[in-house]
Amino acid sequence: MSSHRGAAVIGVIVALLVLALAGTAVARTRARSPKTVSTSTWVTSVCKDFTRWDHGLSARALPLPATDPIAGKAAIAAFVGEASRATDTLSRGIAAAKMPSLKHGTTIASSFAQAARKLRHSYRVAKTRAAALPTDDPTAFATAAQTLATDLERAGATLNTSLQKITSGDRSGKLAKAFRTTKACKAAPART
Repeated sequence: MSSHRGAAVIGVIVALLVLALAGTAVARTRARSPKTVSTSTWVTSVCKDFTRWDHGLSARALPLPATDPIAGKAAIAAFVGEASRATDTLSRGIAAAKMPSLKHGTTIASSFAQAARKLRHSYRVAKTRAAALPTDDPTAFATAAQTLATDLERAGATLNTSLQKITSGDRSGKLAKAFRTTKACKAAPART
């Protein structure tokens, strides 16, 4: 084999190796990058997650403080435990919803996921607080239980405000329109 021909073959092999390595790097980058879905698909997924969460909480309505603090604590702890699990599921669902195909889709998706994580944190804190409700004094129990309920209501209101800000931040209006017109959102709680 002549030296020119040998150099050409080596050059072709090196070029093929470079292309193969570059192709592998591109494939890895694509595998790691979040998938973009249509705005209506993303909104449908988010609304279904919120609807499941809301219906689950509604089915387990937070009990009013009972006159028996021990029974009241057990009922509240059971409700908050179930609500905490439902909120974990909501948070995972929102995080798995990919990204809407909008100009700032990554920011929108991550902001929704962050809002759901904050709500999840509120319910986890409430679960711990419910387990620590005092049972030796009915007045102290009623006060602590009411504070817990108020804090959960505040967490829901904060979520609502956060989601409204995120939605209104999409200057194209496509996100707000998708929330208004998507069938799955008609049954969702008024959070967006």
